[in-house]
Amino acid sequence: MSSKLKLILILALLLVLSFIWIDHPLTLFLKEHSTKTLRDICRFLSFLIAPLLHLILWPALFLLAALKRSKWQKKLWHLSINLFVINAAITILKIAVGRPRPKLFYANGISHLTLFSLDSNFHSFPSRHTATIFIVALFFAKLAPSKTWVFLLTALICSLSRIPLNSHYLSDVIGGMLLAMIVAPFTQKILTKEWYGKKKANLPDQ
Repeated sequence: MSSKLKLILILALLLVLSFIWIDHPLTLFLKEHSTKTLRDICRFLSFLIAPLLHLILWPALFLLAALKRSKWQKKLWHLSINLFVINAAITILKIAVGRPRPKLFYANGISHLTLFSLDSNFHSFPSRHTATIFIVALFFAKLAPSKTWVFLLTALICSLSRIPLNSHYLSDVIGGMLLAMIVAPFTQKILTKEWYGKKKANLPDQ
């Protein structure tokens, strides 16, 4: 069993354990004990991993690289496609699962799933911010494998900021991580020459 598969299985187990035993106690604890300073820091970290920011930034850099015929063109193209794919997958899952956000649990005790809900208040699982920043972190980890854990740890710290802000439960964050680690290699395989063959790889080599 590969190390990547082991990590995915561990994350899946942690997601289940968190959903059953950790989510509500942790969010209640943070609601009662979080300070204004902590929330301000979390808002800043949350801004840094905002999906819209990355959906604009990286495609814009790709276009700039394409205009200059930079060696970064293909890399940034892959990252941009990964970001669009993960965000599309997240949207589908959010609607399908219909998990209420923590604020509904605090206010009305609502914790049951509302399947196929279009109400954003029921789009807690999985965390879009987390999935987005982990796609970016995996991109940089591929460029600099020796720094993999630095990128992943940074992404994790930023992702955890969503919990004190009452935007997500811990399992939502884990779900975003898990989805990114599944989608990124799959999308990358589709985009590479090993999948299409050399004749269909019309972007310049790295």
